[in-house]
Amino acid sequence: MPQQMFADILSPIAGCGHRLPRQERPWGSDARRREKKCASMEPKPRVQYLNAVRLAVRPPARHGEPYLALLRTPIGEILASRLPEYPEDVGSTRLRATVALRAGCGFVDKNGRGWTMSETMGRLLAAGQRAEVFEWGSRVVKLCRSTGSKQVVFREAAINAAVEALGLPVPAVWSVQQIDGRWGIVFDRVSGVSFAEQMLGDPGAIPQRLQILVRLHARIHAHVVDQFSSLKGWLTTRITRAMLLDESQRQILLNGLREMPDGDHLCHGDFHPRNVLGEASQPIVIDWPNACCGDPAADVCRSYLILKLHADEVAEPYLDAYCQVARVRRQIILDWLPYIAAARLAEDVPGEQRSLLELIRSG
Repeated sequence: MPQQMFADILSPIAGCGHRLPRQERPWGSDARRREKKCASMEPKPRVQYLNAVRLAVRPPARHGEPYLALLRTPIGEILASRLPEYPEDVGSTRLRATVALRAGCGFVDKNGRGWTMSETMGRLLAAGQRAEVFEWGSRVVKLCRSTGSKQVVFREAAINAAVEALGLPVPAVWSVQQIDGRWGIVFDRVSGVSFAEQMLGDPGAIPQRLQILVRLHARIHAHVVDQFSSLKGWLTTRITRAMLLDESQRQILLNGLREMPDGDHLCHGDFHPRNVLGEASQPIVIDWPNACCGDPAADVCRSYLILKLHADEVAEPYLDAYCQVARVRRQIILDWLPYIAAARLAEDVPGEQRSLLELIRSG
């Protein structure tokens, strides 16, 4: 990463020597004196001083650009870090791609406490097909099962950082780690169980939880984005890799997919009740590695398909509720079903193949 961006990232926290060209400096000729003063301060007074400075002088608008450009940075250069936002609330967060942590730099939280990456991995909290989640101090670390997943992990960290910058309710990314040869991401820990567990434990709460899920899904889709990869491109890759399709089926699907809308809205790519955690008043959406840019109808169709395969009794109510909230016709969503089902085949989830093939044929 260019040295200028490296310095630009660190200067708001550590008082580094990076200075904008003279015509772009909004804070005047005393910048050096402020930098020296910061360097001599203890952590907590330093944060308070920086907060006061930011209240008086707001940095130029162009400084927000790296947040939305994370995914344009080469994967090998991306490391998500948590930095204070300017100007009103030093305790809030924004994220930038940075190599600062590689250089052993520390950071300071809103209470003036220093933070480093040294933590001890605790007990296993959750396990999936491709990753496991462990305690990591007061946070969690999501570790890939494969030892060769470095690029995948850095990409997921960048995606999560970009989504957090949009103001959506996601766990904050703190760092990328390698532990015993396995790559993982350190996230804020989310309290509470998944909406799937809540709905299983209290069937009477299902209608309310479905409404929360639908509105949360629509909130995600409200964001127009251009820094994410294409949903149709992702579907094309998956359909091409689906070994259970014969060549004629594959070509029919790929030809049909080309005619579907491209779309330019944020799509989660795997939105379902197990990927929403916490209380009904403050739900948090996790697992964003498949996030992409596309038609929201396709994203809802993916959710509908997963529910139909694993919780059929709520699949139709979910679809109806989303159509009502988003004011979209059911058929617009269901038109995506053959392509979404074919792409799901490539994931090779046990017990799903027969149902997926039937949905493909019926489409």
